[in-house]
Amino acid sequence: MKKLFLLLLFLFIPKVDALTYSDYSSFSEFTDSPTQSNALVDVITEKRYKYYKLNKEEGPYLLADAVSDYQYIDYDDYILSEPSDILYEKPDEINKVIITEKQYKYQRVSPVNYLQINLSKNTSSSIQIKSLRIYNKTENITDYDIVGYYTNYDPEISSGRLDPNGWIKIRLHDNFYLEDLKIVLELDGNYNNVEYTYESGYDDKVYTKNKFKYQNTVNLNKEFLFKNSTLQNPKFEYFYDSEREESNVLQKTSETRTIYRYQDKLYRHYNLEKIYNDKYTKEPDGDFIYRDEDDYKIYYAYRTRSLIKENLLNVSSTHINNLSPSGDLKLDTNTLEFKENKVKDKIIGENNSVSNVYQKPLKKIEYQKANILDNQNTENNNLFYLLYFLIFFILSIIILLLSKYYKSKVNYGKV
Repeated sequence: MKKLFLLLLFLFIPKVDALTYSDYSSFSEFTDSPTQSNALVDVITEKRYKYYKLNKEEGPYLLADAVSDYQYIDYDDYILSEPSDILYEKPDEINKVIITEKQYKYQRVSPVNYLQINLSKNTSSSIQIKSLRIYNKTENITDYDIVGYYTNYDPEISSGRLDPNGWIKIRLHDNFYLEDLKIVLELDGNYNNVEYTYESGYDDKVYTKNKFKYQNTVNLNKEFLFKNSTLQNPKFEYFYDSEREESNVLQKTSETRTIYRYQDKLYRHYNLEKIYNDKYTKEPDGDFIYRDEDDYKIYYAYRTRSLIKENLLNVSSTHINNLSPSGDLKLDTNTLEFKENKVKDKIIGENNSVSNVYQKPLKKIEYQKANILDNQNTENNNLFYLLYFLIFFILSIIILLLSKYYKSKVNYGKV
């Protein structure tokens, strides 16, 4: 009876199982398909953007504030415009290059409109003029008239004979400054001690006069520069200039002034065309180095694990010893054997599979809470089985005691 009771008792002892997990697999490749996270699936996400490159379409060089069809300005690429007119106040320097210049005040003899060559009366013979040319700087002046006393002088060919005490007066049709005028006179023949003067002025008023004398000269070619003439009560005018060569008829004073010119900076105008990469990437890809903050996708990768059941206690009836002759329950401590029987079940069913419906992945702390709840459910199941075992064990002890009490009473009646 006692052996049978103990056998039934240990047959009804429940097996206590603990739920644990296997190690995670490696992460999958990232895809743009939304993936759900749960106790068996760990999901990580990655934000990928569309990157683009810029194609530069160059336009003309324009002022910075110019209205054009080009949206952008390259302030490092510019050219300069032609210098402006003279300004006497410094202009605004924004987008300009300022040219500053110091000028000097000059006085010079006012323009003249006639030139004259006078042959001295002390000369014993006439002179033969081979050629006479007049220049304003480098320009040959041909617009003039010949007036005065001369013999056999042909102004058409600028040659002829000039007798003693005669002259050639050249009436210019325009006004010219003395520092720019010169006469080139070439004589034909042999002359000794021929004297003459040359002069200049305005409306018959003499401004300058110089003397010249031929001495034993053959075929003389002489250039007369009027700027080296001696002044005779000339009329003056004044002007400013940066630097001029001074002479008798042009002199620099001590007065100065500052003038300004400027050149505008003309900047390269251009447009930019965005060319997008054909894929979403986490980092720049080749020439696609600019990121579009508004164009992105979420990519997902996941790893999985399996649920493992462990049988912690397995007590077999073969480990129950015989009862003692006195009828007491005797258990050998070696009769209880704990076996660890790991049974791996891959549990990825419909409820635990990778979902095609997007769900925000669990954060780390949320994922830990999920594991804690799962472990608590396992512990609750084990606690239920333990309580069931204790109740059954207590009831069995009570039944055993009642049985012994009943047996002893029956034996007492037999006596």
